[in-house]
Amino acid sequence: MPMKNKIDGLIKQLGVSAYRFAEDTGITKNTVYSLKNNPLQFPSGEVLDRIISTYKVALDDIVEWVPEESRNND
Repeated sequence: MPMKNKIDGLIKQLGVSAYRFAEDTGITKNTVYSLKNNPLQFPSGEVLDRIISTYKVALDDIVEWVPEESRNND
């Protein structure tokens, strides 16, 4: 999969806990912790919309494209 989520970094950048992130966005705690701990899990459209709407961030603050050669080196 050429995309990965940056939820862990976003939470740190925002200076909130994963619990507060879940409370603020209305995303279930299980989903937040799952995304935070597994960057290869891609957030649903609804989750992306909630994060963008709540924190007024851009899509590239949440997910990033990983070039093929970078994935082969991981």
